Amino acid sequence: MLKIIRRTILLVLLLAAALLGVIGYSYFIEPNRLTVKTFTVTTEKEVSPCTVVFFTDTHFGEYYDIAHAEEIVDTINGLDPEGIVEFRNLLLELNRRRETTILISSHILSEIALLADDIGIIDHGVLLEEESLAELEQKNGKLLRFTVSNAPVAAQLLQQELGVRDVTVENERDLTVRDLRLDTGAAVRRFVEAGLVVSDAHLYEDTLEDYFKRITGGEGIA
Repeated sequence: MLKIIRRTILLVLLLAAALLGVIGYSYFIEPNRLTVKTFTVTTEKEVSPCTVVFFTDTHFGEYYDIAHAEEIVDTINGLDPEGIVEFRNLLLELNRRRETTILISSHILSEIALLADDIGIIDHGVLLEEESLAELEQKNGKLLRFTVSNAPVAAQLLQQELGVRDVTVENERDLTVRDLRLDTGAAVRRFVEAGLVVSDAHLYEDTLEDYFKRITGGEGIA
């Protein structure tokens, strides 16, 4: 009976020591290892005063290198559709219910378009543009896109015979027109009369990715 009591007391003492160790590390050691930097963010817009906190517990060193970070990124990018929706809803809930400002840096612009209220476009470390998603969407124009057997010839027909100026030849088969006054039916008829094969003619609306490419000079997304 005495042995059982001793073992019980020893176990309690060990658990208490472990708990004190965890508390001591959490309150006195870990906080002193954190690096805190304060930045002043300025904007020309009138915004309500707010505090933005960015926290990361990722430490690169001997036991955690770039390869580990790449593995985490691959895991996140490999989420199934349900996982992506769940994570997106989690961020939206944090933003709306707790009035939390969230900073996201991402090249997955289709997701950013579903999440962000304000967007900044950075290219080679330079902030090229900063405005609300609604303002960016207003700048994203609609366009007509044609797929024909010979895009340069089709563009010449539009410019010389139909008076269209805003024509861009994307490649040998595709061209885009931003002048929506163009009669699509008349253009298709003229292409056919000229012996061109028309595979597609559609009205499209620019995406956030299209706008990003225009702003950055068409270099694409790294």
